[in-house]
Amino acid sequence: MSKDLRKKGLYYSEDIKSALSQFRDRIPHDLIVIDGKIISALKEDLKKNLIKLSNRILVIYEKDEEKKEIEELISLKKIVAAEKNEIGSCNGFDELYNKMRLLWIQKFFNVPTITLCLCNLKELAPKWRYYNKEKEEVKKIINNKIDIIINCSDSSLSIDLTKEIIIIDHHYECFDKIEETFLDKSATNFSELCLKHFYYEPWDKGSYLSFIFNSPPQNENEFIRRILEFVEMGLLKVIILDERIAEKATTEEIMKKGLFLWKMLNLQQVYVVTHLVKDGKEMPISPAIKEKGNSLEIKRENNNFIIMLNNKKVNNNFQCFIGHKTLVNNPEFRPYLGIESTLEEWIGEMERAIPIIILDSGRGEVDIPQNAKFLPYSYLEEMVIRNTNKYRLTNHILRLTRTVQF
Repeated sequence: MSKDLRKKGLYYSEDIKSALSQFRDRIPHDLIVIDGKIISALKEDLKKNLIKLSNRILVIYEKDEEKKEIEELISLKKIVAAEKNEIGSCNGFDELYNKMRLLWIQKFFNVPTITLCLCNLKELAPKWRYYNKEKEEVKKIINNKIDIIINCSDSSLSIDLTKEIIIIDHHYECFDKIEETFLDKSATNFSELCLKHFYYEPWDKGSYLSFIFNSPPQNENEFIRRILEFVEMGLLKVIILDERIAEKATTEEIMKKGLFLWKMLNLQQVYVVTHLVKDGKEMPISPAIKEKGNSLEIKRENNNFIIMLNNKKVNNNFQCFIGHKTLVNNPEFRPYLGIESTLEEWIGEMERAIPIIILDSGRGEVDIPQNAKFLPYSYLEEMVIRNTNKYRLTNHILRLTRTVQF
């Protein structure tokens, strides 16, 4: 594969071992693509070294036999597979990259169609391609899969509720309308809101998204790549089990009066756990937590984990679990988390329900099992609490690698 593609974040793998040697025992690229014709020879090395690879892995196959070689990894969403004819013809490297990235998104998140609404870009929208001055909007459809609407005002906020919905809003200007349309007034608390197909995020001039919006794409391929990053941000669902994050998220109010940070994080599909549940009994994960946010229960059924978030089963619907290593190792919490033996075995069981398992710690990688990816607590606190940024969190999670010695 051309070096041009590699510079743009794509790595085409022909030999896992030589690739790991080349990149210091990890492949941290935005997208890793493997030719299905060689997957049989690579399969064992791939399974063994997944921890050292970023989380966007796409196998392009021509024959069903090639796909069958990796059915286990596909079922666990460790990789996704697409037929070669799904790519179609391409004009240049950039278009090829974007088509493969879109294929990965569709298959990893299992979404046929997506609506992305970027609202209230009054001054910025005219700088973006496809801007229609008469309608005051930017509108484009990518491969009939992603419908992008960039509005200058909320007056034309029209949304197809049958699609995945991603709304990025300037200064909460659409929040009242969003609240009226989407938020379940009958819910007894915020954690019970039905947000299955919904993502909402406000931004202002101090946020990282402001930097993104102020640098409009210069060509169509750059525009599509930017859109794909927004879509990944909107679709990635994350559970965070860390008492320090929970303490801060339940005490810090944000600019929307009365809205605590954990509630806004819920709208961004980042669920900070405050309570663990077992046999109907709830326990806060820290005595400093005064307000209940999200509850988590992990129980066994036919030797498989059933993961319940706010009393709803989330197996195969969430893509990432981040847990504080000290908390999940605490004997007091182990029964609530379904840990019966080693932490390494527990992680292997969790991976059958949620594909990306990350442990965080403020003490480095000491005693982190080899089958878990690792995130320093300072990074997590920065992206979730101090400068809340789902865009950066998503990119960090999906590119996360870890070097371990087998």
